[in-house]
Amino acid sequence: MSRLSNEAWSELLAYVRQHYSELNGCGIENSPGATLSGGVLCVFAEDEAAAAQLVRHARRALADAAQSVWGHLVAIEFRAGLPPAESEAAPHSGNGQVVAEDGGRGGRLCDDRPALRLNPEYRFELFITGPENRLAHASALAVAESPGAAYNPLFIHGPSGLGKTHLLQAICHQVLEARPGARITYLQCESFVNEFIEAVEQGRMHEFRHRYRESDLLLVDDVQFLKKGESSQDEFFHTFNALYQFQRQIVLSADCAPGEIPDLAERLVSRFKWGLVARLDPLCRETRIAILRTKARRRGLTIADDVLDAIGETVKGNARELEGALMQVWAEARVQGAAPSPELALRILGARGPEGDGRRSPTLEEIAGEVASQFGFRISDIRGRRRHRQVATARQSCMYLARKLTAHSLEEIGEFLGRRDHSTVIHAERAIAKRREADARLRAVLDRIEAKLAGKVEG
Repeated sequence: MSRLSNEAWSELLAYVRQHYSELNGCGIENSPGATLSGGVLCVFAEDEAAAAQLVRHARRALADAAQSVWGHLVAIEFRAGLPPAESEAAPHSGNGQVVAEDGGRGGRLCDDRPALRLNPEYRFELFITGPENRLAHASALAVAESPGAAYNPLFIHGPSGLGKTHLLQAICHQVLEARPGARITYLQCESFVNEFIEAVEQGRMHEFRHRYRESDLLLVDDVQFLKKGESSQDEFFHTFNALYQFQRQIVLSADCAPGEIPDLAERLVSRFKWGLVARLDPLCRETRIAILRTKARRRGLTIADDVLDAIGETVKGNARELEGALMQVWAEARVQGAAPSPELALRILGARGPEGDGRRSPTLEEIAGEVASQFGFRISDIRGRRRHRQVATARQSCMYLARKLTAHSLEEIGEFLGRRDHSTVIHAERAIAKRREADARLRAVLDRIEAKLAGKVEG
């Protein structure tokens, strides 16, 4: 974890002062600094009480500041204590990214490859295993120990937040520890498509192909964003063949199995199944509680087991939702000057439901699934990039319901629905609220969805 430069931190604070004047006095100006690593901006506070205050008031402002100043979303965390010393401050790329130095883990690789952006928390030893993810974890570990020999390709799929990105980055970390000079390419599928288009436009296809086809390890997140009929699918097909021919390891992830990806060419579906296809299922109760214990321990939070049990019983979502619930209970307890208790957890997390009556709120996956069912689409359509009017309406409805029925932030909802920014979620929420008043048919559909979701959270 590397400290954010004073210049970058000052830019964020200036934006917050200008656009969120109501936060003056909340303590953010007293922060000793921040770090940025793996897309996570960690803001430090003088003590736990100050950190809890920032959790309650400053998260959205800082996310908005990062989006506006740097041009991309980051996750926001708060911790009590001091950031790394000034001497450890990482160079600043000018767009909010911490750029790793050459030669170390996560640094620049040989030739002209860009620095790997890896979350230091995404390692195998920090991945909580259970019956729902044991196959995916074991196969990822085998690939890291013997790239190109164990399972090639390895295809991991499952809903958002269950650990796909964690496992892909854990492979990167372990391979770099064993082979610091390994040529590793890890990226989002959307980045591959964008880079391909840019290379075609600028006549740099030779450099583009060299980067990908000379990799020892190619790891691509969210391959469901490959679109049929686009030349990027053809390029990915030939890249896959070139790497596979020379026994270079390929690891892919998606939110659904290869055969369920809409508009994916059959020849790619076939190749994605050549190795091992491993599914991540929703977390069981025991795994949820184990995740909460690990999160609490790593954050230095003293929370009794019965409190963690209450959170794990109430919140039946993914790891990110569990961590958010944990921090919400901890922050509220600090504000009240009391120790976290099961009663406090149930009261706070019960209020996350639509009625504030003790019911849990639906997960983003549940909302997307019900919206997809009612509108006649696949979940991957709603979370994808298609701009067809009916798909767009379904996607906006999903954003609207997520804002109405859950405590998720704009950034979390946008990230889940195809890595869209917070302004898109705001627009969708307002547009659907307005249409719901005027469109009886849409109102009836939304009412049915809400009724179905209410039945699930009560069941």
